[in-house]
Amino acid sequence: YEEAQKWAGIFDSIQNLCAFCVVPQLGRVSDVIGRKPIIIFSSIFLWLPLLSLWVTNAESPLAYFSTTVICGIFGSSKSTYIGIWNAYIADVTSESNRRLHFGYLGSITGLSMLMTPLLNKLDLALHSNASFLKILTLCGVVNSIYILLVVPESLEKNRRNSFRRRKLFPTEMFKLMKRSRILPWVSLIMLLGTTPEFGVAEIGLIYLNDEYSLKKDEAK
Repeated sequence: YEEAQKWAGIFDSIQNLCAFCVVPQLGRVSDVIGRKPIIIFSSIFLWLPLLSLWVTNAESPLAYFSTTVICGIFGSSKSTYIGIWNAYIADVTSESNRRLHFGYLGSITGLSMLMTPLLNKLDLALHSNASFLKILTLCGVVNSIYILLVVPESLEKNRRNSFRRRKLFPTEMFKLMKRSRILPWVSLIMLLGTTPEFGVAEIGLIYLNDEYSLKKDEAK
């Protein structure tokens, strides 16, 4: 478990590092081409790792982690998805009620995390990893199709920015932080606040193994 958790942490770190470099640039691209294409793009890459597990019948960790890293390279992660939806909400709401809608988005995100035990029970009830992965993948596909066909574009063409190549360099993000007096402190608070949370998540399997003496031959 310790070895598996170590490599899982390494791949997660690589994905998040890639997303850290690419996500701000996707935000700038969405200012040029609109929010909807980036939302669709991100939603597809969210379920691609699940598809790789389904296709390989959950027997190829390399396929899963490689796909996860590729998704990170293209800036597609949960943070990208939430970030671009925040921009979407900012486009379609007034300043007076924007915070309320941001709160709704945050509560929905929390609700999805609360569903994790239910998903675990579903996995046990199906007695098949393939069936479980198929259901999750199809949910992701349906979500992407729904966005494509139903969700309207929020950023009208007359409100979009013109394309500037130099604005896509990763260094532009640090220049923005340097010019702002608030953004560096907010970034530091988020870093210090989320680090313990993700740290606990990373050592979760090791803790369970120590407490319940899980057998390695039963690990999936």
